[in-house]
Amino acid sequence: DGLDEISMGATTTVCEINDGTLTNYKLDPRDYGFKFCARGELVGGDPAQNAEIARAIFSGEKSPRRDAVVLNAAAALYVAGKAPSIEDGVRLATSLIDNGEAYQKMRDFINITNTV
Repeated sequence: DGLDEISMGATTTVCEINDGTLTNYKLDPRDYGFKFCARGELVGGDPAQNAEIARAIFSGEKSPRRDAVVLNAAAALYVAGKAPSIEDGVRLATSLIDNGEAYQKMRDFINITNTV
């Protein structure tokens, strides 16, 4: 659907490079327990609105935006070697949001960047 991240409204074409081997596949959010959503459900706004959206997601709000954050974080955790699969990355990202660690990291980042 033209988004530059893993989409929650369509499948995403992936080309994974692992030990010099290329593997192409489609990543479908429904395969990870998510539902497709309309692009409009993901739209942000100005910086203040986007900050509020981030706070809501990291405070436990259940929404298509949270689903997008979880799935994209899961892929990043997988690529970084912090999760052995995207499925495991989904569980880890969900846990980090639900237990408040992601919110605390966001607060730490805000505090550090506001003092520099």
